[in-house]
Amino acid sequence: MTEQEILSKIQSRDLPLPRPRDVGAFYAAWLATVFDALTPEQQEQAITLGGVVNYRSTYLVPVLKVSDIDGWLMQGGEGVGPLTSDGSLA
Repeated sequence: MTEQEILSKIQSRDLPLPRPRDVGAFYAAWLATVFDALTPEQQEQAITLGGVVNYRSTYLVPVLKVSDIDGWLMQGGEGVGPLTSDGSLA
C-alpha cells in the first residue's frame, strides 16, 4: 500500500474511530502488541510517533464561550472586529 493510499484511509470520514480517554495510552497499548516484531529503527520511529501523538493529544487549547468572545477581542484583539450572529468576523 502506498503512502497516499494509507493517508486516504486514515482521513476517511467512514473510518470507525474509537474514543479513548487517553490517546497516548491507547497508542502504547496497541504498540505493545507489535513492538517486538519491529526492527530497532522502526521501534525508535514508533516511540517518536507515540511522543507526537501524546503531545498533540494532551496539548490544552484555550476555549471561549461564544458570549465571551467579543470581550476577549476588545481586550487584546486589536484590528479584529466583533463577531456576527453566525460566528464570522464583522
